[in-house]
Amino acid sequence: MRQVVLDLGLEDLIPLWEVAGECEVAGPHALADKGDRRARLEALIATLVDLFQSRHIRVFVAPWQIDDPSEAVGHEAEALIRDRRRYFVDREEAEGLERVYDVNVENLPY
Repeated sequence: MRQVVLDLGLEDLIPLWEVAGECEVAGPHALADKGDRRARLEALIATLVDLFQSRHIRVFVAPWQIDDPSEAVGHEAEALIRDRRRYFVDREEAEGLERVYDVNVENLPY
């Protein structure tokens, strides 16, 4: 799962719901827990928190139509990662949530 997240983050700013979908598509071999969907989501959240805390990824947030999202740092970023609603595009749209993205730090010029 960790490698799927890092590889996706090399492409661009990736919405958390897209990361979740890609981890599902990657199959059980990419998942730390092969259990139910809730357990897989918890494993993904733990992976993202670990990657954020170890400075392998950065977190950005903005309405989906904004081309230049703002960086979320510290506790704010971790709270966004832990917000399970962010992993479902339909929840994001229905609740009018700003989109949360992650990016591999190797994809950033600074």
